Amino acid sequence: MGVLEAVSADMGVLEAVSADMGVLEAALADMGVLEAALADMEGRGSAAADMEGRGSAAADMEGRGAAEADMAILVYRVFRNETKRNVKLLHGIIHLLALIISIVGVVAVFDFHKAANIPDMYSLHSWCGMATLVLFCVQWVMGLLFFLFPGMSSRLRSMYLPIHMFCGLTLLLMAIGTSLLGITEKLLFSITSTYSLFAPEGMLANVLGILLVLYGGVLCYLMTREEYRRPPNPEEETLSVHFKTLTEGGSPGFP
Repeated sequence: MGVLEAVSADMGVLEAVSADMGVLEAALADMGVLEAALADMEGRGSAAADMEGRGSAAADMEGRGAAEADMAILVYRVFRNETKRNVKLLHGIIHLLALIISIVGVVAVFDFHKAANIPDMYSLHSWCGMATLVLFCVQWVMGLLFFLFPGMSSRLRSMYLPIHMFCGLTLLLMAIGTSLLGITEKLLFSITSTYSLFAPEGMLANVLGILLVLYGGVLCYLMTREEYRRPPNPEEETLSVHFKTLTEGGSPGFP
């Protein structure tokens, strides 16, 4: 009987050990599920970071396009002693590069929205950005026709020049305004809960916005001050008179 009782006790110990093994296996299975969940969350986080990176890259492309356009505006103020034709070509080429980069940036934004299931063209930022891009295309084409097309008369060029300069400054202000709207929109989407608590990201974006406003003010000042204008070249003035007589009739010696 004592032997039977000992065997029964050993069986109970084995059953207890088996039960403990079952609990351990269940715990290991739960840990496997937890690890899979963590891996899935990390994967989603990486995907979200990748999508955010693509959006930042698209915004960076648009910003580079605006910066290229600003550089083109200052060409006539920087290269004051170069020939007018060369400066004119440089002005048009830089604007063309800015236009291409801006179009690539806009296409990248639409691709990013499509991949992230974000609706297009619903915000004031997108409306102003698209209007700026379309008007910039029109401005470039009109400048090409009036100032680089050889058949345009000097009278039409002189009439269109003030309009061209006004439209250029207007597009500069529109680009800066669109950038400010985009910065605010990004902050409200990303750090809504901490923006009012003076989060570092929000303060950095605010400082960037102020710098953009100051940058636009400096550009407008340089463009509107007479002392910064490109001085007239007598040789170019003579060529302009000959061009005027050739395109509008008469001869250089007679009006």
